[in-house]
Amino acid sequence: MLESHAVSARTAAAPQRAHVVTRRAIVSWVLYDLANTIFSMGVISLFFSLWVRDEVGATRADTVYGMITAISMAII
Repeated sequence: MLESHAVSARTAAAPQRAHVVTRRAIVSWVLYDLANTIFSMGVISLFFSLWVRDEVGATRADTVYGMITAISMAII
């Protein structure tokens, strides 16, 4: 019983290394976020609605795009 307390005391007293965020990690995250934003803006906002219009026709495009948006919002 004494040994388990001694072991836990030693592991609890061990110094914790601080997690250092490098400049490379920050730049990588910024570039990823920028690319993700551009993709979302370009593909999802602009080109997807044009593709839906081409596939279902101009008369039904608003209804179909609205249903797609409503279903995706309900899922999320």
